[in-house]
Amino acid sequence: MEYNEYRGVRGLVCAEILSDKNDTYTTGKWTQLSGVQSVGFATSQSSETKFYDNIAALVANAEGADTISLVVSVLDNKIKAFIEGTSYNEDKDMVIGTPKQTKYFALGFIGKKTNGVEEIRILYKGTFTGGDATHATENDGTDSSNVTYTFTSIHTATKIYTENGIKKPVKNVQLAINNVVTEANVFGEFTEGVSTLEVLTPDEIIAITGAATE
Repeated sequence: MEYNEYRGVRGLVCAEILSDKNDTYTTGKWTQLSGVQSVGFATSQSSETKFYDNIAALVANAEGADTISLVVSVLDNKIKAFIEGTSYNEDKDMVIGTPKQTKYFALGFIGKKTNGVEEIRILYKGTFTGGDATHATENDGTDSSNVTYTFTSIHTATKIYTENGIKKPVKNVQLAINNVVTEANVFGEFTEGVSTLEVLTPDEIIAITGAATE
């Protein structure tokens, strides 16, 4: 057994989900979100013990949405409007606080362990809330502030992973970067903040390795 901890995170990206119904999961291309300071996971799972014949006979489990806390650098106005579902005037680079439109996104980033291994993390469906920020006066120190968002992660409606011939919906994937599964062939190459690739499903990621899916 090797002892490890998480130390390092980079490459925070998102992609808007264009369709997640009628057995079709499609997205726009990955878009660079902002600089990232931390990504915190809070998983939701509950259980209840059921009693029969005066004994604890079974446990009923339920899985809910995961809550992902993001601490990031200040977003470009265009990206801020994009993820918050408000309006954006490109000529003036102006965010306009129209009523927010609920959008679903995939979220991706690269985490790092203390042994130096980097991992790709993809959350396949969720929404952004928050954008909490503080503006404070300049002083004789080095104080500054960042921005916090919450990404609420759920399973896809579309079954995008095949296991033993059975298609299943997916909430997220986590896998190590290596010589075969690279950052570039999962997230693509970025030009002016936009990737060459859309979001790959777990089956498509597995296919990169040359292994046949079930």
